[in-house]
Amino acid sequence: MTQYNVTAPEAGYAGTVGKVQFADGSAVIDEDTHPGELAYCRGAGYRVEETGEPKAEPAATPDGKPAANANKDAWLRYAIQLGATPEQAELTKAQLIEWVNEREGDSK
Repeated sequence: MTQYNVTAPEAGYAGTVGKVQFADGSAVIDEDTHPGELAYCRGAGYRVEETGEPKAEPAATPDGKPAANANKDAWLRYAIQLGATPEQAELTKAQLIEWVNEREGDSK
């Protein structure tokens, strides 16, 4: 998971490139999450520099539940601990979170 600091050719640019939001002319782009946006920026004259820092994993809550901003894989691993079936693997992240919350509500 390599991240890049990307600077727009237009100083102070505040807008989007695909799903990446720029503020004050810059953004951090994760190569695994937004490869198309990164490729576009490289080809369109944006300055692209590797951050040199690995992407930090979101923390879990004290009970081991993934943080709200954790990726779908983290939520799926947690759901499996709660008895998720292969069908739940097809759910979106939002649907998985809802399934987990419903499941935990039933077990408490």
